[in-house]
Amino acid sequence: MNYATVDFESYYDDECDVKTLGVSGYIFHPKFDAYLVGIVTDDWEWCGHPDNAPWEKISGPDFEWCAHNASFDERIYQRLC
Repeated sequence: MNYATVDFESYYDDECDVKTLGVSGYIFHPKFDAYLVGIVTDDWEWCGHPDNAPWEKISGPDFEWCAHNASFDERIYQRLC
């Protein structure tokens, strides 16, 4: 099994934040922007805009994704898809 660590960074301010809106309210807010993702595997590292991420390199049954805040990062990934 191969592992990929995925971490999103996203915009927030006083009216667009997960603490007051909850995850769904936050990620569907008009100001929401997941502007950066970092991906690390045993073999390589990548950081940049999610639109340019090499998702195909960590897709499929050979990879297990992990994240510090996995449920939040998974929801962002699903929203972007």
